[in-house]
Amino acid sequence: MDEKRKIIDMVADGKISAQEAEKLLAAMIPKTAPTIKGKKLFIRITQEGKAKPKVNIAIPIKLAKIGMH
Repeated sequence: MDEKRKIIDMVADGKISAQEAEKLLAAMIPKTAPTIKGKKLFIRITQEGKAKPKVNIAIPIKLAKIGMH
């Protein structure tokens, strides 16, 4: 919160413009990949006689429904 206050004070003092402050504040927001929440379709491909799956995939149900149309 202290960094945000410093940026606001810099705008108030005329040291930086509002556009520059906007860029600085946006840079402070952590960027994370969007996550898809909800039910998933699990697909496991196994080889006969082997206990361990060869392929283990989790697909969001929404994505699976789109692929079926």
